[in-house]
Amino acid sequence: MCVAFHPDSKRLFAGIRDGSVAIWDTQPVRRLPARNAKCLEGVFDGRNSSEFVRGTLRYNGPGIRLSILVRISSMQKQFFNPPTLNPTNGFTHVVTATGGTTIYVSGQVSVNERAEVVGQGDLRAQVEHVFENLKIALAAAGSTFHDVVKITYFVVDLKPDHVTHIREVRRKYLDMAHPPASTLVGVAALVVPDWLIEIELVAIIGA
Repeated sequence: MCVAFHPDSKRLFAGIRDGSVAIWDTQPVRRLPARNAKCLEGVFDGRNSSEFVRGTLRYNGPGIRLSILVRISSMQKQFFNPPTLNPTNGFTHVVTATGGTTIYVSGQVSVNERAEVVGQGDLRAQVEHVFENLKIALAAAGSTFHDVVKITYFVVDLKPDHVTHIREVRRKYLDMAHPPASTLVGVAALVVPDWLIEIELVAIIGA
């Protein structure tokens, strides 16, 4: 749980609890999804602004002092699948995003930190490793797969069974309740002959 108190009255006024952000007076009066909030340690001056709820906080009794920031993002995402378009399977036709910070991740391939190809000749193994590389790239920007709004796949000599492998792996990483917009492209070759797939993506995180 992340708690905040008014800097003067020490009354609890914001917190993260039970998967959401709540703004309190004496009773909870407003709740927002926890994914739209970040709780960071720090020392703040107690001022309020349009973006932040700030305060010097007291938590868990006398002698214990904790300073945190509850940051409520104005970023919003919407997902649309018009009924006159083809049915989707693990992707969304249209995704909109307002506010926030856009993250562009370059195409990732199945190569480790020693520049060695992982899963040589095995498309499924390469898909798994590419998604692990994407997870590392997203984390470097303070993001996760939950924030992805667009993903593009480039597959060498694309065949129908390749699509099955990709779908099986991606459902372990992507938010299947709200999957990103997606493009799958078959290509003749990638830069290195042993590379079988390359994946790039775009993510949006709260401002």
